[in-house]
Amino acid sequence: MQRRHDQENVPIEILRSFVTILDTNSFTQAAVAMGLTQSAISAQMKRLQNILGDELFVRQPTGVTLTKRGELVATFARRIVGLTDQLLTLNAQDLRIGLPSLYSKPLLRRLTEKRAQLGLGNLQYRFDSSGSLIKQLEARHLDVALVLSPASRPDARRSWSYRMVWVTSRDFVHDPSKPIPWLSWPGSTTDGLAAIAFRNGGVQYQAVSISTDQTSATESVYAGLGFRLMPYNHVPRDLKIVEQGVLPDAGDLYVCILVNDDNENEGVRSLVEILEEMVRGAEVRPEPAASTLNHGDNARSTARLGPGKAHSNVDYVAEGERYRKKAEECRSLSETAYLNVSRDQLAKIADTYDGMAEEMERLAKSGHPCKKAG
Repeated sequence: MQRRHDQENVPIEILRSFVTILDTNSFTQAAVAMGLTQSAISAQMKRLQNILGDELFVRQPTGVTLTKRGELVATFARRIVGLTDQLLTLNAQDLRIGLPSLYSKPLLRRLTEKRAQLGLGNLQYRFDSSGSLIKQLEARHLDVALVLSPASRPDARRSWSYRMVWVTSRDFVHDPSKPIPWLSWPGSTTDGLAAIAFRNGGVQYQAVSISTDQTSATESVYAGLGFRLMPYNHVPRDLKIVEQGVLPDAGDLYVCILVNDDNENEGVRSLVEILEEMVRGAEVRPEPAASTLNHGDNARSTARLGPGKAHSNVDYVAEGERYRKKAEECRSLSETAYLNVSRDQLAKIADTYDGMAEEMERLAKSGHPCKKAG
């Protein structure tokens, strides 16, 4: 029997699909994540637009863009889905943790083994890109997220950086008359750093392998297809690190542990400490001499655990201006990028910088303890 007042109710499963489309920037990827067909996702979005009486999306070849009405609906949809998830877990003791694929292998088994020993209770894992994990944390779908970032995040409870290096197989030899063969992982933070390094160095490159998971990305290196950018401390010993100066410098990768303040408790604080210990202690290579990298310590702590402590020495106004400048640089580079892959990546990195700038501006207005600009 048809329910009355259908136009006055928005089913939560439709809002969840809507939020997933925004997180994945794709109807197809959203369908995979939700376990639905693409036609089912499209039908849900058509129904949502009919209920609300307005268009929400502008479909484009490079992804999904929201209309003005869609941006407003997205704000409410994330709140509703987040509140629903909190309601469903009121009596649950599970801690929800988000991990990037780079750390899924070294962390998953160790966390599972130590869970009971450390008194963490049950853990619910989510593996995704760092950008998606940040959105899930903001929507209150996660309690703790370990994310990778092209810059330090002042909202991180723990943060440190690793020097990025180019790696390839032991027997790979590159023909210098040809573009650099790049092993790409679209959507990853390392891809964004690689694209910027290529552009800043004026290096011609070509994506010869495009991977969507850690396994295929790693196997592309072992197969001798080209070069991949990786954190120094996580390069397997049987891969070759390219000598400095051969390929453009890609700077540092920041590892940040973020926390959902609404659900913070002793278990969350313990998990943060354990994550830092496991990740920073999972180094597969010895620290290089400073003369080799010319960069000092290759892992530097930039934040401390505890509410407010991570922000005590941050000039939010200056940081916001710095992130805005980086966003403008990325967008400028994206207009002349060689590949759609790098163009999209640069645009995503620019969006990340804009988001961080907005957070700095919000913190500056909120009265958090900090050093004032000027």
